[in-house]
Amino acid sequence: MPEIANYVGTVKAPWYFNLATKDAGQYLLARKIGKVPKLPAEDTELLDRAIRERLIGGMMTEMLLGIVNPKRAWIENALGVMGIASETLNRTLSATAALRIAKVQNITDPEEKYKLMKSFVERTQFPYGAQNIPRFVAASWAGKGIVKTIMVFKMFQINYLHFLAQRIIGGSGFGPKFWGFGMMTLISGLLGLPFASLAYALYKKLTGTDIRGWLRKKLGAEKAWVADLLLHGLPTQANMNLTYLIGLGDIISPNFDPMGQVFGAGYGVLDKLDLSYYYWQRGEYDKAWAAATPRAISNIIKAMQWKEEGIKFKEDVYIVPSTWEITQKALGFTPARVAKQYEIKEIEKSFTERERRLKSKVVIEVKDKIKTSKEWNDMARGLAGKTPSTITRNDADNLWKLIGTDLVEEIGKHNEDATETLFVLYTTAETPIMLKTYESIVKGHIIEPIQVCGWIKDIGEEDWLLEEIKKK
Repeated sequence: MPEIANYVGTVKAPWYFNLATKDAGQYLLARKIGKVPKLPAEDTELLDRAIRERLIGGMMTEMLLGIVNPKRAWIENALGVMGIASETLNRTLSATAALRIAKVQNITDPEEKYKLMKSFVERTQFPYGAQNIPRFVAASWAGKGIVKTIMVFKMFQINYLHFLAQRIIGGSGFGPKFWGFGMMTLISGLLGLPFASLAYALYKKLTGTDIRGWLRKKLGAEKAWVADLLLHGLPTQANMNLTYLIGLGDIISPNFDPMGQVFGAGYGVLDKLDLSYYYWQRGEYDKAWAAATPRAISNIIKAMQWKEEGIKFKEDVYIVPSTWEITQKALGFTPARVAKQYEIKEIEKSFTERERRLKSKVVIEVKDKIKTSKEWNDMARGLAGKTPSTITRNDADNLWKLIGTDLVEEIGKHNEDATETLFVLYTTAETPIMLKTYESIVKGHIIEPIQVCGWIKDIGEEDWLLEEIKKK
C-alpha cells in the first residue's frame, strides 16, 4: 500500500490495492486449476515470466502452483505451507499492483512493464540474503556487532523498519508515510508500531501503570472492542492477534534473551530439548514431545491438546476453544481470546509489582518514624501484632497516621484502579469465570489494613530495629 501511494496518491491507494488483490487472486486460482486467467494476455505472460525467473516466489510459488521440486522432501513442503502461501500471495500482489500502475502511467512496452514489476516486487518484498540486509546492519561501523546480535532472526522487522525509514527520510509524499504506518497499525495495532514494546516497558517501569489495563479501564466494558482494535489491530475483530507475529513493537524487546541471540538456533534447540526433558520427567509426555519438535509440528500438537483438554490459565479460568481457534493454533497463529488471557496475566503482574513498590514505601516511612520517637515505636509494635480478628477501626486509623496521608491516598488509588481494571478485563474476556474465583483474584490485588500490619511486623523482626527500640 505505501509503495502504491507513491504512484497514485494517498486516497486512491486502497482502491488500486483492492484491484491488485483481485488480479492476483484470479491469476493464482486460474493457474492452480489449469485454466487461463481472466487478465490481459500480456499481463498473464509477464506474470508467467516472473514465476519462471523466480521473481515471484521461486520454490514457494512452485509449491502453490503444483510444480514441486523433486529434490525437496514432501515433509518440507507440508511444514512450510503457510510461508509458501503467504510469500506467493505477497509477491504476486506486488506484481499485479505494478501492472495496474503501469496502466496509470501509460507504460505499454512489455519490457518496461516487466522492469517496473521487478522493481516494485524487490522494493516491497524482502529476500533474506545478506545482500538484502539494510545498510545500517550490514555496513562496517562501531555498533555493527551489537546491532546484528540484537537483530538475529528479525529480518522481516528490520526490512520493514528500513522501508519505513526510507519513506520518512527519503522525502516521499504523505501517502507512503501514512499507509506505511497505517497498514502496520491496522494489522497489528499500536503495540505493533516500531519500538512499542520498549516504550511501553519503560513507561510501566517509570509510572507503575500498564498502559493496556489503563486503556481498557478508560474505555470500559462497552467499548472493549475499541481497545482491542487500538492495541492489537483489525484481526482481533475476527478473534485473531497478529501483534507479536508480524508487528514491529518487539524489534527491540525488553525480554531480550542474550544467550538465544548470541548463540542462535543451536542454543534454541538445546533450550527446547531441556524443556522437553523437564516435561518428560514430570510424566507430561505430550508436552515433552511438543517442546522437542519444530514449531510447525509443535503447533499442530498443541492444537490437538487444545481440542482434547481445553486451555487452562488458572483455577476455574478455562477456555473451551472453538474450531476456528484450534485451526489458528495449528497454523501458527494466536486467537485473540487466548492472547487476552495472557495479557490479563501480565496486567495482574503489574499490579503485584505496584504492591511491592507500595510495600517498600511503607517500610521506609515506618522505619523513619520509628527512629524519631517512642510514640511511633509503640504504635508500630502494637499494630505489628494484629490479626484479621483483632484489628479494630482505631487500629486502622493509627495505621494510616503511621504511614502518612500520601501513602494512604496512593494505596486507595491502587485499590480503585485494580478493582475497576480487573472488572473490565474479566467481563470482556469472553471466558466464563466463577464469581467466587473472580472475587478471589480481585481480593488478591487489594491492599487491606491487615496486610500493611503484616509489612510492619516484618520490619519489627529486623535486628537493627530491635536495637533502635531498646535505645528508646
